[in-house]
Order: sequence, then C-alpha cells, then structure tokens
Amino acid sequence: SAYMMGTYWGAMGSAFLNVFVLWCVNYLAVEIEQPFGDHPNDLPLADEMNAMNTSLRALVSKTARKSPGYTPNGSRPSLVATEI
Repeated sequence: SAYMMGTYWGAMGSAFLNVFVLWCVNYLAVEIEQPFGDHPNDLPLADEMNAMNTSLRALVSKTARKSPGYTPNGSRPSLVATEI
C-alpha cells in the first residue's frame, strides 16, 4: 500500500479503509445469515404467520366455495353468488 500511495499517511488511510470495508461486509453477511429472531432488523415472522393464517381461513370459508353469478344477456351481473 505504501508503494502505491507514496506516503505513509496515505498507505495507513488506504489500509484502514480496506479493513473497515471488509469488516462492514462481514457484519452484513452475519445479519443476512440469521434473519430470524427478536432483533429490530429481523423478519417479522409472527406477523407473516398471522397474515398467512388469515388468508387460509378465507380460502376455506363457505363464501369462498361459491362461484359468482353470470348473465349472458349483457346486463349487470348479479351480486348473489350461486352454489356449485
């Protein structure tokens, strides 16, 4: 590094910057490898699980088993669902 910079201060600054950037990349990799937990930067698994359960309950409800009505004459479709 001293050969490229020409001064000791430049070499010291360049070496410090390189080491600092590599440690930052290391800390980012550690955070990405462990996305689950209770830290503020972790994934909200409880919220995602509740949203998935709500969606699944909507899919198995009685109203989801009915198909919408269809009128072939071009009039406004009926809002009353018909049973399959």
